[in-house]
Amino acid sequence: MKRTPLVQSLIHQVQTWFSQAKQQATEPEDVLKDAPDELLLELEALTQELPVPPAYQDAIHQALTKAVRRWQDSPEAENHLVLMSPPCEPLARILTTVLKDWSGEDLEILHPLQDFNRPADPLAIPAQLRNALENRQEDTEDDTESDSEDPEPADKRQILVVPALEHCFLRAIQGWQGVEYLQNLVVQDTSRFWVIGCTSWSWAFLDRVCHVSAYLEQIESLPELSGEDLQPWLEPLIQRVDKTLPEESSCADQTPWDALAKLSRGNSAIAAQLWINALGVRHEDLPDPDDPDDQQAPVPLHSRKPILPNLPSLTPIDRHLLQSLLIHNRMTRSHLSLSLGESETIVRSRAQLLHREEVILRRRGYFSINPVHYPRLRSELGSNNFLVGES
Repeated sequence: MKRTPLVQSLIHQVQTWFSQAKQQATEPEDVLKDAPDELLLELEALTQELPVPPAYQDAIHQALTKAVRRWQDSPEAENHLVLMSPPCEPLARILTTVLKDWSGEDLEILHPLQDFNRPADPLAIPAQLRNALENRQEDTEDDTESDSEDPEPADKRQILVVPALEHCFLRAIQGWQGVEYLQNLVVQDTSRFWVIGCTSWSWAFLDRVCHVSAYLEQIESLPELSGEDLQPWLEPLIQRVDKTLPEESSCADQTPWDALAKLSRGNSAIAAQLWINALGVRHEDLPDPDDPDDQQAPVPLHSRKPILPNLPSLTPIDRHLLQSLLIHNRMTRSHLSLSLGESETIVRSRAQLLHREEVILRRRGYFSINPVHYPRLRSELGSNNFLVGES
């Protein structure tokens, strides 16, 4: 018997209903609602207080110890170490924290660019870098002279830290003169050792435009974190909510923490955000808005399986904007406008849309990439023939 359009429509609706019911029955975590915004914000703030993952600390300590020792022992050794990470990792904070615990009796660690911010005019970057570094050298010489009466003066060799090379240039015409100044200075000033932090996307861009790897050849990358690294590192957040990730796993030989490490590409910032986003509450546990006493009761939290969010539809301008943010880690709207060669009006419009879709974040006037979107963004930009950094 031939089915009428009405019958076919009813059959399709029933099949869809059964399919959805089956999916809900097999995936009970989908019935969870998102955790309260205030709790998510509190947990995100706590991630800023987490210690540097021990795997990062060990990798930096080992690489730095070997590189500095070679430099001290041989005048022909490289006088620098570039430490590289994927975008979204707070590499500048990681370096500053780790270097506080690393020192030598005959070494003095200096941070002349710790508070360096890219000036409004990118052409002024070389002058500001020069002023910061020369002023530090003059201050050091003055301190040496003032301590000259010390009966046992310390003859310490200096280590200079450039925490974020991506802030020392702008992806724009003539915007990388600051990096050219720095790379020449490092090669010429062999009396000091340089520790330079840089994202892999910045490095790929700089190598294309000014051949930075020909000047700075000694490079180490942060290791990818494993599930065994992530679980103890996230323990303060786990204690805060008194929950862990679900024990179920799609693979018999893979723990939930291994799955989180794989999903996040071993990136601490991505992993932390994925773990927070996976938290949810059951509808029946929500407080009764009409019961004042119920409002005070804590809401039990549960964990869903972490997933990477989908990207919205992106325009060509969106892709260029996102690439700039991945190169620089954070940018003001005016610098985005200069980098894209577009008016601030257009940049404001696209940035607002991407911010509304939670693809980018905005804090204190700076835009940055939402870490959980990085894995899909890398694939999206790579498939559209954009220059991307190593994962």
